[in-house]
Amino acid sequence: ANTNDEETLAVSQSNVFTDCDLHELPTFTYEWRFDAQQMMALKHAPNVVAFVSPVFEAFGLRFYLCACPNGSRINRVGTVNIFLYLVSYESSRLKVPLQYDLHWVESGKVSSTYQQYHIESSCGGETIWPLKTDDIMQLDTFTVIVTAHVGDVMDGTKSVLAQYLKQYQTLPWQ
Repeated sequence: ANTNDEETLAVSQSNVFTDCDLHELPTFTYEWRFDAQQMMALKHAPNVVAFVSPVFEAFGLRFYLCACPNGSRINRVGTVNIFLYLVSYESSRLKVPLQYDLHWVESGKVSSTYQQYHIESSCGGETIWPLKTDDIMQLDTFTVIVTAHVGDVMDGTKSVLAQYLKQYQTLPWQ
């Protein structure tokens, strides 16, 4: 049975992402690479241990990436899990629909996801990759690239996207 929230989410996804060219939406890209020291720790990480990227900002919104090289839960041991977190909320009513790609370069896979971020659901990601925890031992590098299209920034039912775009026109890493 669908709830009103699920129906609203489906309508929002259809209107924001299906009916437009993603390249017309505000878009950001961030790349996270592990250095040699981080690679050693990554290769020997126990289950439910997370590595997090520096916090980065796009259009006034703050994000970070999280990698769990040996599963983010006990029942995910042996798998690599990668997530994108939104960590800045000016109000508890803030909602940010994102269409994003997580590209784990060494695995060769790009995971495409739609998610409406809000205070009670601030992360999304991928738990099924072609490479597993044991495969990390053979890697010299670990690189994750996120490319995200911002569908809107909502404060309750009011769009405040224009305010964010006007205030934050450039991205520091571009």
